[in-house]
Amino acid sequence: MDRTAANAGKSAHDERLIGTWNGFAVLGVGIALVAVAIWVLVHYTVTSGRPSSVAGLVGAVLIFMALMTLGVLLLAGLYTVQPNEAAILQLFGSYRGTTRMTGLRGTNPFYTRRKISLRARNLNGERLKVNDKRGNPIEIAAVVVWRVRDTAEALFEVDDYEEFLKVQTEAAIRTLTTSYEILGGPATAVVIASSSKFRDANPKMYKAFVDAFNEAVNTINKDKHAAAKVYLEQAKDTKNTVDDIYSMISTSGYAYTLTPQKVYKTAEFMYKIGSIKTKPASWKDLFFPEVHNLSGD
Repeated sequence: MDRTAANAGKSAHDERLIGTWNGFAVLGVGIALVAVAIWVLVHYTVTSGRPSSVAGLVGAVLIFMALMTLGVLLLAGLYTVQPNEAAILQLFGSYRGTTRMTGLRGTNPFYTRRKISLRARNLNGERLKVNDKRGNPIEIAAVVVWRVRDTAEALFEVDDYEEFLKVQTEAAIRTLTTSYEILGGPATAVVIASSSKFRDANPKMYKAFVDAFNEAVNTINKDKHAAAKVYLEQAKDTKNTVDDIYSMISTSGYAYTLTPQKVYKTAEFMYKIGSIKTKPASWKDLFFPEVHNLSGD
């Protein structure tokens, strides 16, 4: 009944198939044994036509009990498996195997049988508010189509495999939500804006600001420790240390530059969803000529 010898080399938590009996054959044999047991008892106690001896009666009772017990045990081992379903068989807590044979089946009556669906299912993830690699806040959700591949791992490796899948899916989404995956590379996170009217009316102020901004970016990239110290002094920040600020501005994926990155792709998307009315011809339509010489996109 327990055909697991061919799978003896596998881990206890790897699925291994176990053989079972045809349920209709088991049902027939079980009913026949119960019927024979009843017939034996009735035959020796009522219909023999002659007085039954004590020894004969005891023998009849023992035969009845043996046949009835065997028949009931066979019937107790019956179970059904639906299409795209499996049954996990355990003996006193020990994993004995998995059967995926559908229909009425028979097995060791002392096995406990736990059903598990093999059907494809949808996991509709909740909308998550996360930050991409550059720190930009975005909302994202996922629909995952999944099914159980290894029944033993699903039931014995985690407490609740459905809840485990949900948590792992959310973790994977948080890992994937970076501008590199969404936009195909690093993207500008902060843009300082000015109107054309202000720029035209204050050309010297505008130029001084752009030059100062460029100098600040170059200073940060040249010596981030020194830049962190300047920040603490100017901001009068007493809660953080130079190392704290240095760690923040040195985070992988962050870059300090005047070069626009993936701005045009973002503008295209905004035009597509109706956030802006006019689609720019290129990223340069969104910036003043002072940065047109940079290799933006």
